[in-house]
Amino acid sequence: MKIKYILGVVAVVFLLISCGNRRSPTGGPVDNVRPVILHTTPLEFEQIEGNEIVLGFSKAMDRVSVMSGLHVNPAQLNRKIVWKKNDLHIIFGESLPADTNIILFLNKSIKCERGNFLEDHIVITFKNGELQDNKLSGYITINDTELVGKDLMATILDKDSLLVYHTVLSGTNFSLDYLNSGKHTLNTFIDLNNNNRFDFSIDASFSRVVELPTTQIINITPTIADTVRPNVRAVSAPFNNQISIEFNKLLAREPAIFVTDDSTHVRLAILHSEFVDKTLYMLTTQMDSTSYTVQVVGLLDQKGNENTRIERQFYANGLADTRSLTLTDFYPKNGNVLYVKSPTFSATFDKIVFAKDVVISLIEMETRQNLSLRALKETALTHEFVPERELREFNTYQFIIHKETKDTAGNEINEDIVVQFIVVG
Repeated sequence: MKIKYILGVVAVVFLLISCGNRRSPTGGPVDNVRPVILHTTPLEFEQIEGNEIVLGFSKAMDRVSVMSGLHVNPAQLNRKIVWKKNDLHIIFGESLPADTNIILFLNKSIKCERGNFLEDHIVITFKNGELQDNKLSGYITINDTELVGKDLMATILDKDSLLVYHTVLSGTNFSLDYLNSGKHTLNTFIDLNNNNRFDFSIDASFSRVVELPTTQIINITPTIADTVRPNVRAVSAPFNNQISIEFNKLLAREPAIFVTDDSTHVRLAILHSEFVDKTLYMLTTQMDSTSYTVQVVGLLDQKGNENTRIERQFYANGLADTRSLTLTDFYPKNGNVLYVKSPTFSATFDKIVFAKDVVISLIEMETRQNLSLRALKETALTHEFVPERELREFNTYQFIIHKETKDTAGNEINEDIVVQFIVVG
């Protein structure tokens, strides 16, 4: 009995030790090898025989991912897919169109049975008849410094808006080759929010439709879509005959402007209006010290956004303009060499000025002759003048804007502006 008891204790201890050292099976090494295409029949750019293309993968593939990630162009071709081990057979059930490229696009979302994805998108081109070498090519211009260095996703669609393939463009030029004839759409975008899809008004994009073959060079310039409608930011009347309207963005055209006295309901006459960037400057008949309403009709910005009608109320203080007129820019500058015999002279002011009130002279220094100048505008912020006759080559001239130049209220500039230049052209 004692021997049996001892043997029983030993057996229990041995069993406990064995259970404590037991480990779960490891299942072998982890498979993290990406699948690749080992061979194709026919070879790329070669003639398709027997209406069949074969892609030989290096591993057993997840067939659902292949079916969703494989695109065949032309897409309307009748075809079926047959698997023979790791080989994918694409069998066309109709005669292929003559002199046409058959383009296979495999998305990098395709994976093997172990869940490893393709390294990148794959584009393989075969031919039926003569190989088509139509291309979309051109340049990439990134104007926004925040977009420099970011991937530019490019998608090509055929005439039926079906996917041909998509890729990533980089550098300053591109060439997308071996496309079939017909209409193609190139869509590009920069995925700024990194969600792997294009979001309008968030991602910078560019699109162009091209009929192939073509010699057209495309300049891809991605920009973020502007959906903000044009609007009035501020209205002011610094003096009793001047109104300025500031807009929130550049406009494609000058809108219709109507200004009405709120007390009398009489419409104010606008003698002249002129844009400088986003601000419209207007010269009007005299305003009283009262409130006015300005109506802005038909706003259209340079991106095609519209605003039908806007009303803003403002107060006119009725003060007369006593501030000196300021010359903000002029041409030519002192010491310039002009290479044309009929140059255009310009003078830009900070207020609207009548041409008749701009006092200027053009003097030929060799003869001391005062030459006649003709104004191109009657009323403006920037006035331009051209000489009545050609200037003489290798002669020196003085262009003078005299201090008697005045604005509509009679305020003059502070001093004469004298520039000297020579004509050699």
